[in-house]
Amino acid sequence: MSNSQTTIDPPEIQDALQASAEENLNRLFAVEVEEPWYKSFIQNIREAFNPPKLPPLEVTSKPVPVKSIWGLYAPDRKNWGYSAAILTVVVILLGTVFSRQIMDAVKKQQLSLVDPNLKPYVPDLKPAKQQAAGGGGGG
Repeated sequence: MSNSQTTIDPPEIQDALQASAEENLNRLFAVEVEEPWYKSFIQNIREAFNPPKLPPLEVTSKPVPVKSIWGLYAPDRKNWGYSAAILTVVVILLGTVFSRQIMDAVKKQQLSLVDPNLKPYVPDLKPAKQQAAGGGGGG
């Protein structure tokens, strides 16, 4: 037969656990977390015209000299010119030579929606067999 023991906490411990649980629930369901938008809007306008006075900022960090991140060589203007010239040539080639081949292929696939053998429309206006004879009756 299995022997199971159950422990019953004294009332003081149960009361403390209950109070702790209620306190956690009260923190969970906060009554007012945010203020309404119109109150914060008015407060922002007030602070824009009359900002709050803050104490001076105390900075404790000191600047540290670091190595240049631009490589082993100093920047040279003629290298920038070479780079700009090469990029310009590449853009011009992409815009002219290669796009012309694409446009030729698209023109070959083009479909004309108008029939070239279409004759101009001539309406068929034959005279009617009966002439209109007046209005209807009202009865």
